[in-house]
Amino acid sequence: MAEKKRYVVTFVDEGVPRAAAAKSLGVPATRLEEGMGLLESAADFDAKKVLLFEEIGTAVATLSDKAAEDLKSSAAVAEVVEDFEVHALGGDDADGCGEATAYLGSVLHPEAYWADETGSQSPAGGHGGVGATEDCPPGHRKVCFKLAPWFPPLCFCLPVAAPPPPRQPVPWNIEMVGANRVWDRVTGAGVKVAVLDTGIDDDHPDLSVFGGASMVPASTSWDDDNGHGTHCAGIIGARHNAVGVVGVAPESRLYAVKVLNSRGTGYLSWILAGMGWAEQNGMDVVSMSLGSNVDAPDAPCTLAYQRAAERLEAAGCITVAAAGNNGRDPDNPWVGNPARCAGFMAVAAVDRNKRLASFSSRGPASLCRECGVEIAAPGVSINSTTRGGGYGLKSGTSMACPHVSGAAALLKELHPTWSPARIRARLRATANDLGLPGNDTSFGSGLLNCHRAVFG
Repeated sequence: MAEKKRYVVTFVDEGVPRAAAAKSLGVPATRLEEGMGLLESAADFDAKKVLLFEEIGTAVATLSDKAAEDLKSSAAVAEVVEDFEVHALGGDDADGCGEATAYLGSVLHPEAYWADETGSQSPAGGHGGVGATEDCPPGHRKVCFKLAPWFPPLCFCLPVAAPPPPRQPVPWNIEMVGANRVWDRVTGAGVKVAVLDTGIDDDHPDLSVFGGASMVPASTSWDDDNGHGTHCAGIIGARHNAVGVVGVAPESRLYAVKVLNSRGTGYLSWILAGMGWAEQNGMDVVSMSLGSNVDAPDAPCTLAYQRAAERLEAAGCITVAAAGNNGRDPDNPWVGNPARCAGFMAVAAVDRNKRLASFSSRGPASLCRECGVEIAAPGVSINSTTRGGGYGLKSGTSMACPHVSGAAALLKELHPTWSPARIRARLRATANDLGLPGNDTSFGSGLLNCHRAVFG
């Protein structure tokens, strides 16, 4: 018996009727299931079922190679591709993804509290008791700083009347893109940002998640079981709360759309379902730190991706994607999928010295302006939130992408009627030029500049 695989079949017509799709695929219409609904549900995934994404004219079916080849010649079919794997585009620095150094000042996340000899604690923002603690002189009290879960607290004797005020450290990457210089005007408040990734830690103290969904079969929770999505979410919207880190748009509304499993891997069909969920639930920004390598400089954009992005744009949502981490491959450093689709704003990665990260995918020059790298953002040794309530460093274009997603949220709050295309153009026009003068294949328009985008 011939081996069968899952194929993504995109029809010529968007909004293809169920009966027409079934006829083209040669299966009973009863075997077609609404793709997003099935993946989001707790139902067991049956390979015999055909997933239909009717709005974008795409179906996912188990077919023999011959059947797939036959469909390619059908007048009703525009594209047939295997339901290929998609991967998270970033990882821990220890994995060798980035040329990174751990900067202690950006790792610490002070949490201050008064401590007394009984072991009780009270927030250092208050005055607590007035008497001296066991090892402090009169008029003083012990204040301890919890720097990180793995460090013992540092304690000092300070005057009771003048406790140190809590202070939010601003990570270097947030300063580099000028986000902290716009928060007196915009913070992303009320803007809905969907993070299509491994999920988001559902009880991280530095993140506020307003909802979500899982498109990973057999998983109904959007809670993060990998850590990648939580890290990306923190770069977008970690709270401005004197603890840990802070994101580009600290008051944006984060939504966790789980499209990658615990290994950081998913499939095209899962991503399409997540994009459909974002459209149906009125997201303003979609952030996608994921992708797949291409095997040729002018490899085509996957049509199903492009149609899903076009529907999001028509609904008023801008879609931002990581350019890819294939820059070290001398034979194949090209921008990957879906970033090379015109409907996605592709983001390259730079380090703290504004140099292009060696892993950052680029080019080729033959790609259209909206198909290649459009803008760059920090993506090396980025400190952000991790699952389990912690913080850590990761590198990749996955880390660069959410900086731009957060910036889009800032502009959306400031200009709620602006179209995705206008927001995208504004971010490009206000970027700081890097590399060759003007737009280039490595940096696009240059380094993201939130201050110029908001005030320029």
